[in-house]
Amino acid sequence: MLVNLLGNGSLGVDFFFLISGFLITYLLLTERSVSGTIGIKNFYLRRILRIWPLYFAIIAFTPLLILISDQKPPDYWWTMGFATNFLTITGVADLFPFAHYWSLCVEEHFYLLWPVLIAFVPIKRLPYCFALIILGSVAYRCYAYYTYPMRWQVYNYYHTFARVDVLAIGSWIGYLHFQKPLVINISRWVRLFVYTAFLGLLVAGTSHAQDSVWAAAGRKYIYTFFFLFGVLNYLFNPDSFLNFKKKNFIHYLGKISFGLYLIHNLLYPFISIKLMRRWGCTNVFVFLLIYIVILLVLSIASYELFEKYFLKLKSRFAVVKTNY
Repeated sequence: MLVNLLGNGSLGVDFFFLISGFLITYLLLTERSVSGTIGIKNFYLRRILRIWPLYFAIIAFTPLLILISDQKPPDYWWTMGFATNFLTITGVADLFPFAHYWSLCVEEHFYLLWPVLIAFVPIKRLPYCFALIILGSVAYRCYAYYTYPMRWQVYNYYHTFARVDVLAIGSWIGYLHFQKPLVINISRWVRLFVYTAFLGLLVAGTSHAQDSVWAAAGRKYIYTFFFLFGVLNYLFNPDSFLNFKKKNFIHYLGKISFGLYLIHNLLYPFISIKLMRRWGCTNVFVFLLIYIVILLVLSIASYELFEKYFLKLKSRFAVVKTNY
């Protein structure tokens, strides 16, 4: 059960894709409503100032990290071109420390298209575009299933076309909320039942057991439904189980989340090889404690001493003020 639960942890990527699609689309539509247009150039500048400084700083720091950790050098050029997901598809094994950057690459590809789409497509026609993208993503996963019988799981996990559908679903929700603010009124007992069913689904099996075209093309939407249910209830149900609307440490974790994402994979070999092995310690809880403390310290330092400067610059190009 625990093995299945941990194995399904990668579903978190779809959770963040869902939120990202919602936020980007809602903010772009709000900008279009407020100013009558979308500043596509300013959108790209905002994304660059949010993502590129820390991203390329870590790439620049990586040779030293490789030397300290005794790891093989990664392919820097594919990473610099935001194409790590395609590099993995070509058959190159996930390389430290950029393996997890594939999901950021998918988001960057999404950002290239989305402001143009929202700016020039009539607002009432946008749902047709979202539906077309979702159907196209399903079609691609079916194509990969039949075309690459030995490696289709890799294509369906890493390829932008295979993953953009969840971003489009989040965008559709953002569109609906823009058209009419959403209000969710679902009883606590129903929510408790749904969350319990989701937990049962996570511990009963793995989402990666894809052994049919249905599993390749459609089963992911079962998990997406549960994510969507939770997000909608948190954001739009006044009686949600958890309420983080008042500022607290959870909000601060949100501020430093980009650093948490970029840095977390860098620490494994350093802690496990240079610290744990040298100390002769194999206790997994000691590892987790050291890992969490170092990750938090580095992410906080990154945000307070480095990212904040670029976020202030980013706000100059924003019509709708946000930290995202």
